[in-house]
Amino acid sequence: VLVFLRADLESNVKSTRNQKYIKSVFSSLDTKNKNNGTNETTFRIVDWPDRLKIFETRDHFFTPTAIELLSLGKVVVRDRLHAAILAYLSGLPFVYIDQVSGKITKTLGTAFDGMGDCMDGEKAMWAKAGSLEEALTKAAELIDHHIPLKQQ
Repeated sequence: VLVFLRADLESNVKSTRNQKYIKSVFSSLDTKNKNNGTNETTFRIVDWPDRLKIFETRDHFFTPTAIELLSLGKVVVRDRLHAAILAYLSGLPFVYIDQVSGKITKTLGTAFDGMGDCMDGEKAMWAKAGSLEEALTKAAELIDHHIPLKQQ
């Protein structure tokens, strides 16, 4: 799971955006799901600026490295609007947590108004969460539901 979260004042989950908290949530989920034979859930925490170091580039524009960054996960948990849009257009399952302004919910609502299949997160491979714990739980569910077992 790629945990693609901002670390600024717009974040609603800044206090829980850390390795220890996320690992504890996934450990709890993995313990509950041990009967289905899954391995430990792995994750990586990133934000847009991290792509410069990860891909050793100085290209500050969101050209190929934006998609490369998203492709580091099978499912992405995010609180950035443009990351949600890019994931949707790329067909990558995602869970979003609205930032303080609520602009992801507002934008998706406007974009998908009247398009029932797009607003059905289960069919469209996305979900909304109110907390980081809920988002991580939904991300694990999206992996089970949308990612073939051999790719997990």
